[in-house]
Amino acid sequence: MPDTRTPSPARLVRWITVVTASIIATLACWQDPGYARDDLRLTITHDGRGTVRLDVARAGGGPPDGEIAATVRARGFAGGTVDPRPMRPTAAGSLLFDGTLPQGQWTVDIEVTVDGARSPDGSCAATLTVGPDAPAESVVCAGEPLVTTPAGTARGRGLADSRPLAVTAGAVGLLFAAAMGGALLRRRATEH
Repeated sequence: MPDTRTPSPARLVRWITVVTASIIATLACWQDPGYARDDLRLTITHDGRGTVRLDVARAGGGPPDGEIAATVRARGFAGGTVDPRPMRPTAAGSLLFDGTLPQGQWTVDIEVTVDGARSPDGSCAATLTVGPDAPAESVVCAGEPLVTTPAGTARGRGLADSRPLAVTAGAVGLLFAAAMGGALLRRRATEH
């Protein structure tokens, strides 16, 4: 014969609390395995004569895993422009601008992708001086975590950005469960 008893309110509250706490813990710790994170360090180097190179490395050293691609665009202080052009990979973590910038001062913007993902933080900008007496320079851009997906679409910083929302939703659920349990306890106390 099936058990037709109604569970006690205290048991119901414990059950709801355990389920809600499990959901909160799961959401707070969840890191989708489809995402790969690298803290990128981007360095623009030029020789003073118009050659521009980009070095991409992880914060801990070495190139990031996956195929690296970069697009360069430049604006000269005198009004010249270089339309967006892909950079050519030359070595692990190194890409070269095919061409040279003409003499003058230039603002160079480079966007970096890893495995086809584009991150708003995967970019670096520098002001470079090109001329016969211009010194060689290196400009390091502090990279933010670049999040990529296997499908090659950008996802901001992944689920880590949604963690406060998930914890808040879980806390609201826990408060709701506690309020429901309290209401059930009061109702049961008034029935007897």
